[in-house]
Amino acid sequence: MNIIYKLKESYNLSIWLDYLDKEILEILPNWVKERKIYGITTNPTIFNSAINKSPQQYLQNFVSINPFDIIENIMVEDVKKASEIMLPIFEETNKQDGLVSIEVPPYIAYNTERTIEKAVSIWEKINMPNVMIKIPGTNEGIEAIKCLYSKNININVTLLFSIEKYHKVIKAYKESNTSSISVASFFVSRVDTIIDDIIEKMKKSNIITENYYKLIGKVAVANSLLAYKLYKSNFNNEKNVQRILWASTSTKNPSYNPLKYILELLTKDSINTIPLNTYQTLINSDININEYEILVQKNMEESEKTIQELRKIVNLDYILEELLYKGVSSFSDSYNSILYSVINNSMVKNEKLQSG
Repeated sequence: MNIIYKLKESYNLSIWLDYLDKEILEILPNWVKERKIYGITTNPTIFNSAINKSPQQYLQNFVSINPFDIIENIMVEDVKKASEIMLPIFEETNKQDGLVSIEVPPYIAYNTERTIEKAVSIWEKINMPNVMIKIPGTNEGIEAIKCLYSKNININVTLLFSIEKYHKVIKAYKESNTSSISVASFFVSRVDTIIDDIIEKMKKSNIITENYYKLIGKVAVANSLLAYKLYKSNFNNEKNVQRILWASTSTKNPSYNPLKYILELLTKDSINTIPLNTYQTLINSDININEYEILVQKNMEESEKTIQELRKIVNLDYILEELLYKGVSSFSDSYNSILYSVINNSMVKNEKLQSG
């Protein structure tokens, strides 16, 4: 039994792939057949990577169109194809899995009306029951999802870092009484990256005592497990459940176990979306997942205390809000990089046509 299938059977924990390109589309049918994947998420950074990897494969068919339309068409084409391949999983799991996410452009993350307009447009273009539109969890994005739920559009609320924002997302979903399928993407590793760095610097400057050093590598999981408690308390035996999804689960610190944010978040009825390199590590691993149940339970019990200790030395709310802003900015940078590639490709083609 492969570990992806085992996690699904043992915990109803779904492993989704946080990556998509033309090569993945080639092997995806086999992964679906072998139950080695249960969903896919994408974002501008992922498509930027895919286009840089195979620029001709992506850009050769697009000439003399608005570059923003070209970017959307590129993303829509791959996501629609992936959705078609994943459809058997969607049907088999009663619409829990087999879902493929595509994100609205990051430059509209702080504009409610434009987010609604673009989400509807992309949803109608792809026209698949198992596609999800990713909406950043900004205040404006949360307002947008209220409207989108009323249109029964499937929504992946992304870039969630704080319990406060997550609570607003749950409230919006429950009050909508929608038939939409929805997940809430709670980001993990980026929290440790910034908190670990702050603690290291504070320790070197003798601002904090040695006692706080024990928080290194603990905060991201503790923050996530508090979100998980909120999730379970709000969706207990209900018909429509907005599943929680662990995102940004690759380890940025090379000293950490590359599967840290999977093994320490073995939480029932959740989703973990992982990048390709982490996926390959997991699928080829020989681990006894039962050994980690005790650790997860221990971390669950200590999660509130861990966050309380951290709040004594940093303004966590400010840091988590900054992470949301940086997440939007990072995706904007990736989107701009795609835009440059598209414009540059169009210029080269036009020059060839004129010289020919």
